Amino acid sequence: MLEPAKEEWQRPVVANLSGVCLSIFVCSRTASNTNANLMDVYRDRVPRWRSSPYPVYIVDSCNQTFGRPFTVPGMRTLSYAGDTSFWCSWGCPTTRETVALKFMDQHIDQTCSFIFKISGKYWTPDLIPQIGQIPMSSTKLVMQNGMKSSEIFGMDRATFSQFIRMYGKTRRTQEWRLRNFSRKLHPHVHELREMQLYNYTRRSDGRKLHWLR
Repeated sequence: MLEPAKEEWQRPVVANLSGVCLSIFVCSRTASNTNANLMDVYRDRVPRWRSSPYPVYIVDSCNQTFGRPFTVPGMRTLSYAGDTSFWCSWGCPTTRETVALKFMDQHIDQTCSFIFKISGKYWTPDLIPQIGQIPMSSTKLVMQNGMKSSEIFGMDRATFSQFIRMYGKTRRTQEWRLRNFSRKLHPHVHELREMQLYNYTRRSDGRKLHWLR
């Protein structure tokens, strides 16, 4: 397992610290189609983001499964009962995440002027140092290396609201939405360098990830 070097986490984040928030997205349920121990994955990954110098929020879109939301001491949880029924079919994950993004945008603290959405199944020590190098004053959208994935992405508040209005009813994948949106926002899009994962985790499509790229 990879542990971040102490000096890496203590690297100055300069002026970009103000207004940046992290939102860790989870869906509390007993299992998923790729992770039979999904809650164990969350319990291992999510608390690791607590070491971030930025405010961290947990967004739980499935808290009705256990009758309570997923919580971590020292981290605030925003929760509601998302749609996890059979009738969601293949579109449920994207639909649920879209509703969760809207809920997060409406309830996260107003001091959060630039928000990173992070899937709760992943933790990488490489993100925090990179955030400190992003030119926030000229950036509206941050995407992963290769701009083809959606495990981690970030936007300023106005851009998040615009994204939800434009794609909230589109039944395309989140990856398609982000790629399409990024073309409209050029040149205000920042591409992250590839990030190594602390532990290997399967995506909802079954692919096992070692890196976020």
